Amino acid sequence: MALSLLRLNDVREFLNLSYELIKLSEQEINNLNVFPVPDGDTGTNMLLTMSSVAAAVESDSVTTLVQLADVATKSALLGARGNSGVILSQIIKGFFSPVKEDNLQQIDPKSLIKCLESARQTAYRAVKKPVEGTMLTVIRYAAESVSKMKKSRRISLSDVIEEAFRNAVIALQKTPEMLDVLREAGVIDAGGLGLVKILEALKSIILEEKSVELSRKEEVGSSVEFARIPSEKINYTFCTEFLILSKTLDVDSTNEFLNSHGDSVLVIRDDEIVKIHVHTDKPIELLNHFKNFGEFLDIKVNNMRVQTEEANKIRKERKNEVSPEKPIAIVSVAQGDGIIEIFKSLGVDRIVEGGQTMNPSSEQILSAIEDAPSNNVIVLPNNKNVILACEQAAVLSEKNVTILPTKSIQQGLQAMLAFNPVLSVEENYRNMMDSLNDVVSVALTKAVKDSNINGLKIQKGDYLGLVDGKIVENGMDLTLVLVKTLKKAGIEDASFVTVLLGKDLESKDKELIPSIIEKNFPDVEFDVKHGGQDHYPILAAIER
Repeated sequence: MALSLLRLNDVREFLNLSYELIKLSEQEINNLNVFPVPDGDTGTNMLLTMSSVAAAVESDSVTTLVQLADVATKSALLGARGNSGVILSQIIKGFFSPVKEDNLQQIDPKSLIKCLESARQTAYRAVKKPVEGTMLTVIRYAAESVSKMKKSRRISLSDVIEEAFRNAVIALQKTPEMLDVLREAGVIDAGGLGLVKILEALKSIILEEKSVELSRKEEVGSSVEFARIPSEKINYTFCTEFLILSKTLDVDSTNEFLNSHGDSVLVIRDDEIVKIHVHTDKPIELLNHFKNFGEFLDIKVNNMRVQTEEANKIRKERKNEVSPEKPIAIVSVAQGDGIIEIFKSLGVDRIVEGGQTMNPSSEQILSAIEDAPSNNVIVLPNNKNVILACEQAAVLSEKNVTILPTKSIQQGLQAMLAFNPVLSVEENYRNMMDSLNDVVSVALTKAVKDSNINGLKIQKGDYLGLVDGKIVENGMDLTLVLVKTLKKAGIEDASFVTVLLGKDLESKDKELIPSIIEKNFPDVEFDVKHGGQDHYPILAAIER
């Protein structure tokens, strides 16, 4: 029998089930990402955002629907990662706004309509230039389809959610018609699919037709940053991650095995490569078990108790430090030990580690803003998928925060060259923004899947050459792709070029890069530095 009202525990169950469905669909959603470059994947970002919400609403202190609405909203805003996570957090914020404003103790059919409409309005307001064919379209179709029911005298929760869900699916199917890039790739929108999964969770709760079993409560929210958890709350000592090359490893049986030896389990298969994450007390035993299934490609084992104690110690020391107040402080998102050191040398006060494939949360960015030694803070996202999270952090801070919308590490470095600490925030913003026109961002990475983009037939494993985020070259030969990409970026007209070498670039290639540039572009002045970034063997900033 369908529910006639949504009460506290029903809504809590809905949020937990949303987390579970996104978790089950994470790789499916990630696979819909159109660009074949390694990035902060949509499914992962939505999962981490929902993880924060699901963990927060389990608190024993949440005893009313209004309290749950407040906790869910705050945890979504703070836990949001990437553009998809930020938009999702705004949808959650909007959905629960009527609950808080009207002090609801339960959600009836007309209140649900109001919640969906509020979710639509809040999401669209949060995006400066809303793009149709995305998760925005999905929430719009869902909300608009039920708005006409408000005048009906006899409607049920099931009427509302079935109509909303049906139209959300219709919108998702139409997303390729609205976005050329989706039509060209032959896929639906990734974020839209994630949102449909969340509406499916709500539908399942209302119709009492749950399609998945909820995990143990302590497993929900396992992605919460360990350094924020007291050491006595850690169930297992070692965070264990590894990549294994295996044709025989089964995902379901691996999940079952790992859950019997720990928690926070994540198993992702991509062709013959399997990524495994687990918190356990016996990492050596697990590694000995899995070595029988294939070849290890990468292994990381960290003692979370030691890391937590060290993190708490650092936070305590930092709290006790008296940082000299500055007129303006700079916060920058960056990844790679060499790149971080360069930013620090240029005057950046606080670094938020992250970027490609590891988009930081709004909470991490907010923490850096609050820790920065000034009431005036300029933030450099340095990644187009991090800008919204930075903007959200700025809203949550009481400081005077200015977001400089840098879309790449190269733009961030160029902006810092234009920064002058004796000028005002407004003057610096203008100068730093103007400087972005003086740099072209070049990047080399490897394709993570087959694709057809910009007329290029790309195969998994190809080197990809990108100019200002657009793929312009591909091929198996690093040297050839690099030279062709630099030419298309206009290197021959450059005043100076800075090349940043990635962590995974082979030693022989690192030694060859200077000679390759010098041989092919003898009149160009350049400098090659250690960047240490993941996933991108080469980054280059071409100054004009």
